[in-house]
Amino acid sequence: MKVATPAGSGWVDVCADNIMKYSDAELPDWAGWSLIDDDTSSDSQCNSEVIKKLQEAKPNDDAKVPLLTQVICKFPFEWDFSTFDARFSWVKNKTDQLPEPLTDDDYNEFREHIKSLCFFDKLPAEVQKELSGQIWHFEPRIFIMQIQKAERRLIFKSIKKINDFTADDMRHGDMTKEQILAQGKMNKIDIWGRELKINFFNFDNTVDEHFGNMASMAKWTAWKGEYPPLIQIMIERFKNNEGGVLKHNLLNKAFSEHVTTVECVNKIKEFIRLLLADNGYKSFSINDLNVLNEKIRNNVKLPKFDNYDWFNGLGIAIHDTYSTQIYLDYIDVSDSKFKAEISFQIQDHFGLDVADVNGKGFENLPWFCSWFILQRYTEYGYMPFINEANFTMVIEG
Repeated sequence: MKVATPAGSGWVDVCADNIMKYSDAELPDWAGWSLIDDDTSSDSQCNSEVIKKLQEAKPNDDAKVPLLTQVICKFPFEWDFSTFDARFSWVKNKTDQLPEPLTDDDYNEFREHIKSLCFFDKLPAEVQKELSGQIWHFEPRIFIMQIQKAERRLIFKSIKKINDFTADDMRHGDMTKEQILAQGKMNKIDIWGRELKINFFNFDNTVDEHFGNMASMAKWTAWKGEYPPLIQIMIERFKNNEGGVLKHNLLNKAFSEHVTTVECVNKIKEFIRLLLADNGYKSFSINDLNVLNEKIRNNVKLPKFDNYDWFNGLGIAIHDTYSTQIYLDYIDVSDSKFKAEISFQIQDHFGLDVADVNGKGFENLPWFCSWFILQRYTEYGYMPFINEANFTMVIEG
């Protein structure tokens, strides 16, 4: 896999023996998951030393909550009535933890209640075999949230599609010199009925001179903050004629921290809060997802670089965006509160279409004209590519 870095580009062998590949389904420990199997007793008490240490953590210890919710513990299946006495006979004995044990009558009543709930004996034999003995248990709500991550919900999709390599700004090597020289509406001046045209499409320049013009563009539009390396990375990819899709952590960071993203996320959070409030925080249905989609489409400005970004390189490298998809990875609703994670997939095209050099003023900029020639001229045909940002935001309300 070829990756871009501020210093250039390089290759990573993702098939190498020392490269580990994980998915959410594998519950990696670096994501906070722990397997607890140090309690081998057959009763229903927690005799795990690991769990006891976590329970003894201070109440204000922020690390305690995720550690307890992301443990997967091994203990007997709770819906097998045949193991009831082995799991619960201890409740008839007085201990420090149980100063008032159950009487025989109370125990029998408890026994009958559990029997009415159990369903192990109704399962097929092959399933019973899988659920016999010690089995792994999730914390129920976290289990549901993890399943949600595996099947996240699309809550917004732009009209323009993701990975659209058929758009006009993705064309390359498709125009003759004469066709390119005919572009530029703002270069045409009518003087007493006679049309004069000032043309900045300079075919006398060499390829290196055209790329020099693009480098000049980068210099004058990317000199502030931490993001100027992005335009250099993009120009280098264009010069190497790679095409495809460019992903970069710096681009992810730029989008996730941008003011338009913050405003977008805050509006989505408020829409979700209002939808949950309407049903008393009981559920978030498919209909709610559809309503949320319409609210985003009609009331939310999507993330884009369109303000002071002409000085940090983002305005010229990305500016507007071509396609955006927003996903609801999970939502946890409890006690009139919610916590959710939303993911963004945003794409823009590092390429110029015919409209870009007809009426927008870019046809009067030599470096834009150089870009257009390098991309669209039949003798060059440098491939445009797609810039893609991916990032997640956690919201609570």
